[in-house]
Amino acid sequence: MTESRIKISSIVENQLPEYVKEEFPLVGEFLSQYYVAIENQGSTLDILQNIDQYVKVDNLTNLTDSTQTTSNVSLFDTTINVESTYGFPESYGLIKIDDEIITYRSKTQTSFTECIRGFVGIEEYYNNDELKFSDTNVESHDSGSTVENLSILFLKEFFNKVKTQITPGFEDRELSSEINQNLFIKQSKDFYSSKGTADSFEILFRALYGKDVEVILPRDYLIQPSDAQYRVTRDLVVEAIDGDPNNLLNLTLYQDPIYNIPESRGTVTNVEKIIRGEKEYYVISLDFGYDNLNDTGLTLGNFSIHPKTRNVVDVLSGSDTITVDSTLGFPSEGNFTVKLENGTELNIAYGSKSLNQFYDCTGITQDIPKNSNLYLDVYAYGHTDIKKTQIVKVRVTGVLSTLNLDNPTKYYEKGDLIKIKTLGKETNTFKANNWLFNISSTYNVKSIVELDSLNFRYRIDLYDDHFFYIGDSITIVPPQLQPQSEVKAIITSIKNSKSIVVSAEQGVNSSIPYQVRKNIVNVSSTNDLSISKYTANVQNVYLDRVGSVYVTSPSFPHYLNTSLNIRDRKVTFSGTFSGDTLSISNHKFYTGDRIVYNPDSGTNKLDLTAGKYFIRRIDSNTLKLSRSLSDLFTGNYVTVSGTVTNNVFYYEPFVNEDLSPKTVQPQKLIRQIANPTTTNARIITPPGFSGIFVNGVELLNYKSNDYIYYGPITSINVLSGGSSYDAINPPLIQVNDSVGTGATAYCTVNGSLSRIEVIDGGVNYLETPRVVITGGNGFGARAIANLESYDYSVSFNSTQSAGYVDLANNTIGFSSFHKLNNGEEIIYQTNEQRNIGGISTNSSYFVSVIDASTIKLHTKFSDAAIGINTVNLTLPYGDGVHSFKSRLKKRKIRTLDVINTGSNYRNRRVSTSSSIGISTASNVITIPNHNFQNKDIVTYQTTGTSISGLDTSKYY
Repeated sequence: MTESRIKISSIVENQLPEYVKEEFPLVGEFLSQYYVAIENQGSTLDILQNIDQYVKVDNLTNLTDSTQTTSNVSLFDTTINVESTYGFPESYGLIKIDDEIITYRSKTQTSFTECIRGFVGIEEYYNNDELKFSDTNVESHDSGSTVENLSILFLKEFFNKVKTQITPGFEDRELSSEINQNLFIKQSKDFYSSKGTADSFEILFRALYGKDVEVILPRDYLIQPSDAQYRVTRDLVVEAIDGDPNNLLNLTLYQDPIYNIPESRGTVTNVEKIIRGEKEYYVISLDFGYDNLNDTGLTLGNFSIHPKTRNVVDVLSGSDTITVDSTLGFPSEGNFTVKLENGTELNIAYGSKSLNQFYDCTGITQDIPKNSNLYLDVYAYGHTDIKKTQIVKVRVTGVLSTLNLDNPTKYYEKGDLIKIKTLGKETNTFKANNWLFNISSTYNVKSIVELDSLNFRYRIDLYDDHFFYIGDSITIVPPQLQPQSEVKAIITSIKNSKSIVVSAEQGVNSSIPYQVRKNIVNVSSTNDLSISKYTANVQNVYLDRVGSVYVTSPSFPHYLNTSLNIRDRKVTFSGTFSGDTLSISNHKFYTGDRIVYNPDSGTNKLDLTAGKYFIRRIDSNTLKLSRSLSDLFTGNYVTVSGTVTNNVFYYEPFVNEDLSPKTVQPQKLIRQIANPTTTNARIITPPGFSGIFVNGVELLNYKSNDYIYYGPITSINVLSGGSSYDAINPPLIQVNDSVGTGATAYCTVNGSLSRIEVIDGGVNYLETPRVVITGGNGFGARAIANLESYDYSVSFNSTQSAGYVDLANNTIGFSSFHKLNNGEEIIYQTNEQRNIGGISTNSSYFVSVIDASTIKLHTKFSDAAIGINTVNLTLPYGDGVHSFKSRLKKRKIRTLDVINTGSNYRNRRVSTSSSIGISTASNVITIPNHNFQNKDIVTYQTTGTSISGLDTSKYY
């Protein structure tokens, strides 16, 4: 297009007159380069000359926006290799890579050559015809960097103007790169003429996104609505507690928040009575069309199942423990109700629970027969009158609903009856089945064979595999309609997995179809009858999805014909005592044992404060007491006196914090038996329990929780860091011990900068210095200097014996740095003593600096500046100390004010032995727990020979 027109830059040099060329030989080249700059694509003269071409749509579409570099570009490269230069100007085009603008004199198909780097130019257009002109610097660029074509920015701006005029609505939208933009603009009238039709939507999506779309009209798929009325509901199966649930129709059912049950409510749309097992239930349907819409919607929250269980043994009036089938679902403490056969309802509170027992029960005022239902005292309710005086209470029960099968089924049809094989997960693994279960399981009897009529011995054959063991107690249960009573028996022999031999309390009619129920066994103890209310052995096991077994147990065992003997290690003693030695027969304590003495409030006690003491065992019948382990070590014993009867020393691990003796309680264990993990790593066994026996008792391993500590001190834990310590002079730590020796420790002070003390304010500051705070490995601290003006003088000993006055070289020396400047005017002062020959008291001289502690004197500044015409010093020497005072006042730092205290500044000092902690071969310094961070600044100090390569005067 524009290449066919002659450019002024190519002919201007030949159009100049000869006299101009002779007088100004460079003006032709100047004008040529000037026109090159304004005739390049996008420049002012180029736009003016070719505006007729640039407004054509053919020249505004399908432009090349960018390409990519194919190699790295260094700071000095003048050739830039790219994927393609198609669409870029032939010469003097503007390109941009990262933040650098570049122009080039020529190009090939895959490179820009003779590049001028760090160029200037327009890189962006804004709204309202504003532009961004940038001056850039030379940068290096990676291969694959984007090369932007800045020479087409004005064409793109023209294109937006054209779209505004020809295709309104598309001016701010990018057209798809997959369409011919030129053709789309020219044929845009077809789009606007079909606006609102399916064709217009198809054109629109192709133009903007390059995608084919299908327009679906809902009218083509409308169906005639049904006349049926339907409603989405959530159904609850409930038991009636009080009132008639049928009266709840079209009313609201409520559930108050209590225990772990959330608040819920819902509108009842239907009530249906059903009978299951001769018991009435009600199916209540709640309107579930707008679940959890808001607090005033039709349904809020989810109704929870109200837990219930049954007791598996008879409960006597006044008992405090109830053994049940399961306590799952019940809170850790609460209340439940039980309705007796005589119509009485008991409200029982319990304080704790295990998996199958409720403990600390109160309210058991009547006997509770076995298999009675126990309900948590929660209910759902609704009001049937406006005044809310009439209430209907129901209990939400649990039923099976959605059935999710692991595998597809065959041959089943709707309405078929199914049999539940097991409510839990069934497994035949060894670790899940080989436990001494204490579960009241029931088995159907296949046959009963009499073996010994005199001793009531029978062989009982079962339909299913059993989990009985020799010595288990069972009950032979007759059918409900039979007049026979239940018969208890003991298993004396196991024939096989489905056959047992029992010894019954009385004869059994072998012709009746019995059931056999295992009886729950409780703990048996010879000396602590209080634990006989607790169940023993394993309560149950559970499986997770990865095969781990979870064992629940009170950790109480039950042994055949053997009772537990509880040993609490307490010692009961009587007698008269005086002094620090107590004679107690066969006390069984050992040195280091911790015991508790907690006497009654009466007079039957020693003059010994209630508390904890440590034992010194003299022999099996004699001991001494100390108040602490340190007293025990140093032989500091307690002196006691008094006459007592049946006083008690308790073993401290068996005593509560209030010094009352502990009682034996079930552990309520849930222990995971995970799948074994194979590893070659060395695993340290921690003190405590390492396993569990088949009767549910935990296995305590060989490691004790008691420790004897010895050896060096490896670390010190700071319990309270204190405040206001000095980081430069940290506090000292002293380690004193009656046994160990030689321990040293350094204190690490961590904090912020509070103040800076000026030790030497310096001299002759011309302007306020900038304060830079380094070291301490902290950050953020800032300070400013405050200067003050003062009279500066420096003194010297003027006598001959001092040696500071050199008459031969005409120099005067000082005992320290004189801090005078070359050419500085000073006044000689003798302090009313004899002056040095050649210089006069209170006269002015100019300094010529020889070194930091030596000067010469001149009478003129110009002489001092070049070091000539030095004042000749002659005899006599002076008397006493003389001084030179600067004629002009000088400035020094008066104070340093901290304006930002910063944080994390610390003075950390650690040490190591050169023979152990420093490896010169690997250049490694090993210090355990050094707590240094990367980039911390440290110094090196030594009390002996320095390590080669380290310097005590340097920072690292």
